Amino acid sequence: MRRRSSFGRRASRAFSLIEVLLSVGVIAFAMITSLGIIPVGLSTLRQAMDNTVESQIVQGLGAKILLTPYSQLSTNFSGAVFYYDEQGSFLTNAPATRPLSTRYCATATVTSPSFPGSTNTVVTNSLSTIQVELIGGPSAPSTNFYSFQAPNSGN
Repeated sequence: MRRRSSFGRRASRAFSLIEVLLSVGVIAFAMITSLGIIPVGLSTLRQAMDNTVESQIVQGLGAKILLTPYSQLSTNFSGAVFYYDEQGSFLTNAPATRPLSTRYCATATVTSPSFPGSTNTVVTNSLSTIQVELIGGPSAPSTNFYSFQAPNSGN
């Protein structure tokens, strides 16, 4: 015998309340788990961006150092401070006029290297070491040190 509704149509099957609640619970659990990993992904993204900008700054400073005539290394880089924005662009008049845009600060020091086991303690006319201290990073301020060797190539 067929069941008929009060309007004379055949009754259709539907999901029960328990089935609907169970499916909503499974979907909610999956979404909460997905939302939980978003902050981890964002912090990893910020750290990767900082590392990329720092490497661009260091690469640019290295190019400046190697293109500078050897006789002017101490004049141009010893105690020099360079300022960069959050994208790694060099700021010519910072931090006095644009303190909020300064995110990275690089300080250079020029020294003459000494070689282990050598009788000469300083080799001043053939090689210089430039130590760069890079401070900054918008997401997690840090200090990193980089060294460059600049040979005297006769210029």
